[in-house]
Amino acid sequence: MSAIKFVVTFLAVLMISAVFLPPLQCGAEPAVSWRDGLKISVPVATKARKSIFVFLYDSSCGVCKRLESQLFVEPEVAKYLRDRFVCVRLEFHEEEGAALVKQYGIRGVPCLMVFGPDGKLRAFKSCAPNTAEEFVERLNQLDEGKSI
Repeated sequence: MSAIKFVVTFLAVLMISAVFLPPLQCGAEPAVSWRDGLKISVPVATKARKSIFVFLYDSSCGVCKRLESQLFVEPEVAKYLRDRFVCVRLEFHEEEGAALVKQYGIRGVPCLMVFGPDGKLRAFKSCAPNTAEEFVERLNQLDEGKSI
């Protein structure tokens, strides 16, 4: 009998939540539009006159997942990335990601990398910013070619 009571309670909470929660905004801009490769992003960045932001991650990395689920979806971060960068997301142990790790001696993830529109590396840093302000500050420094 307790299982039936649980199911009925669960369904009641679900229905009440559907009534009181705000509706999804179908027309809203996506948080960040990720591309699947650095090389294919260079012509896009050149045409748009934007730098390229590469987020090098590991699918089993908890910090990487936090950045994606909490930081990159913050409205000010998403707008900043959309306005200033062509964004690329690469798994560190797959083809292009592994090549970057080897080429630049990257030792850990998450790694934030900034390339110019020509595809030349400006700077990178393995780090995990905690706030939107910290993330924007670090990415600005990387975009200026400063090691942080």
